[in-house]
Amino acid sequence: MRKKLMTKEEKVAIQLTNVLSDLRLDLDMVGEYLVQLSPTLIYNRFMVIAESAEQSKENQHNGNQYRLF
Repeated sequence: MRKKLMTKEEKVAIQLTNVLSDLRLDLDMVGEYLVQLSPTLIYNRFMVIAESAEQSKENQHNGNQYRLF
């Protein structure tokens, strides 16, 4: 049986999950540093990720009146 190879996108999602799992992390400060230290393009790409995650989560719950944001 062959192992399923993990895509680059799956690896990045796992990395993001691991970073965001640290409850000691101040997400407001991370947001501020993200805006200060990266170009607008990076912020916009991050927003695409967040919007995609929101849509996927809503689709998972199929109208169970669950809102991620």
